[in-house]
Amino acid sequence: MKHNISIIKTASLAEGTKKALNLILENNKQSVIWLSGGSSPRPLYEKLSKEENFKPAAAALIDERFGEPGHKDSNEKMVRETGLIDALAKNNISFFAPLDSKFLILDSLEQTAKNYEQVVKDLIDDHSQHIMIMGLGPDGHTAGLFPEISPTNKYVIGYKTKLNEFHERITVTPKTIKTLAYKGAILVILAFGDNKKEAIAKMLHHNSQSAEAAGATYHHLINCGCQIHLITDQEVS
Repeated sequence: MKHNISIIKTASLAEGTKKALNLILENNKQSVIWLSGGSSPRPLYEKLSKEENFKPAAAALIDERFGEPGHKDSNEKMVRETGLIDALAKNNISFFAPLDSKFLILDSLEQTAKNYEQVVKDLIDDHSQHIMIMGLGPDGHTAGLFPEISPTNKYVIGYKTKLNEFHERITVTPKTIKTLAYKGAILVILAFGDNKKEAIAKMLHHNSQSAEAAGATYHHLINCGCQIHLITDQEVS
């Protein structure tokens, strides 16, 4: 245990997915499930789509790559391909995403983010239990959070980054994550593969005064009171 992080070491992505599945099923009822993109969460979403006991209060995307609905790099598209969105709909569970027609303004990244921010705030205000599922990029970023993001009081922002091939992003902010932490949210971080080893080290040992990489975001999370479960196949020291 480091700070408020429970480190769950597994032998493989498959074993880690099972651990994450059990953790979520133990806590999902009446919770809002916050979903992120990436390769590590995908098998978990596939498992959740087949689980009869997975009945959260609602589900929402943590971040999205801005563009036409269903574009090839969309996080929503990936989640939909796992069958999870259809499974939620079958159980009359609402799913929210930035590129939904209710929020999307194709010629305005900023307005789309502003529209999505309102539903994020409503979900936070209306529900007391929350579970966040997040990945970890090899460069240390999580969700759509990159180091050039300035401190903000907004819950959702749209911005452009030069640090990743997907330049236009919509993401919840550290303020959102910290607000959820104050409500006792559970944060599940999935990090698998040798290319995540350095990023994990930065996450656990990052100097909060440094602007280097997005691992700084994780450092702040460690100190925000969130119950964090890091599930990984990498050795952690």
